Amino acid sequence: MEYEPLFDYFLERKKDGCFKVLPGKFITKDAGTGVVHMAPGFGEEDYKLCVKQGVIRPDNPLIPIDANGRFLASVT
Repeated sequence: MEYEPLFDYFLERKKDGCFKVLPGKFITKDAGTGVVHMAPGFGEEDYKLCVKQGVIRPDNPLIPIDANGRFLASVT
């Protein structure tokens, strides 16, 4: 299942498999909504699931901030 992102940042990554709904063992419906946002550039579980599902390449997780913790210019 795919979804339409709220913002158009990084739409070029759709061809790589981004903007999909993924199953994960650490996501449950009895704790919260049962839906979580994946941030493979920031979390180990997110990274592993996105690599396993082919959403990102191991050498190319999306990290939309610079070394100072500020958003990249592409995030307007």
